[in-house]
Amino acid sequence: TSLLGGRRFDVVIADESSQATQAVMLLPLQLASRFVLVGDHYQLPPLVKDPFGRESGMDISLFLRLSEAHPQAVSQLYLQYRMSAPILLLCNELVYSYALKCGSEAVANATIVIPNPDKFPSLAEKYVNFPEMDWIKSALELQRKVVFLDTDLIPAPESLRGEQNQFEAEIVIHLLYSLISSGFSPNDIGVISPYRSQIRRIRHLATSLQVELDIDSVDKFQGKDKSCIIISFVRSNDKNRIGEILQDWRRINVAVSRAKHKLILIGSPNTLRESPIMNSLLAVVRREQWMMTLPCGALEAYENIHAFSGGWSQGEMESMGTLRLTGAAELSQSRKEELPSKRAKLDVEIGMEAALIN
Repeated sequence: TSLLGGRRFDVVIADESSQATQAVMLLPLQLASRFVLVGDHYQLPPLVKDPFGRESGMDISLFLRLSEAHPQAVSQLYLQYRMSAPILLLCNELVYSYALKCGSEAVANATIVIPNPDKFPSLAEKYVNFPEMDWIKSALELQRKVVFLDTDLIPAPESLRGEQNQFEAEIVIHLLYSLISSGFSPNDIGVISPYRSQIRRIRHLATSLQVELDIDSVDKFQGKDKSCIIISFVRSNDKNRIGEILQDWRRINVAVSRAKHKLILIGSPNTLRESPIMNSLLAVVRREQWMMTLPCGALEAYENIHAFSGGWSQGEMESMGTLRLTGAAELSQSRKEELPSKRAKLDVEIGMEAALIN
């Protein structure tokens, strides 16, 4: 306000006001006798870390307070010009009860443009006769505007603290390399994870790509959008512990609604279904046939894997190999029994890998 030199305005318009604390909002509102608040209280509220502050209601935005106190002053915006129809369908099912609609046919039908899909990585020699192993090509099909990459067969166990998943990070790097090497602009890609440790891990691995990428938390992505969004959900464990973060429906809503043309979700359905909002998401994914089960050899299926998987040191590679073997060994019998249909579909790949190992 000091920069404005005490000036007054006819109207103050405040965007993203549903994420701002009341104290922050009151400062600009003093500069005019009329104001317009723009926001969405179905997205993340103000971030207040102090427990006493939360108990005192500081995490309730002025936007929400005023909209509840004066419903006659609220104007609902029903048309959106960001998401293509399938992505909007997911948001409508999870949160908006079909209140939102695409603003035009062009918005509804928009898709990503990959200039040179022939530049996608090639299958390793031992897999060339098994095109079903080419999961990158399948995941990046233009008409697949929403795809959920199911990691339950890899397996892809989380770290001991449950905030990092090396295998999901590798999958993200595979996808990033494929998009960038095919001519897709890095500026049009966003990578989201609810966990800071996973964000740091993906950023570290992505340094070998030698491009600037937007890899950040759900909170930092609120208010932004990208043509292609990749989300790593991280949690994957035999006890199906989900934690609190992935039970926050507002957080999930913000994450999936950042994508304009392509939304790629990565996670373990067996673990994620323990969250009500994630279980609802999985139900939509299955109904719309957006689920894609990654084969057991997904992380070894392509040539030059070391070249586009973050340039790991030998120690890191050995560590990851140990984790893979440990994860496979610790996959409980009860969890294996939950996957008969998935395993039946992938008998060819599993049998082939067993033969190669032997």
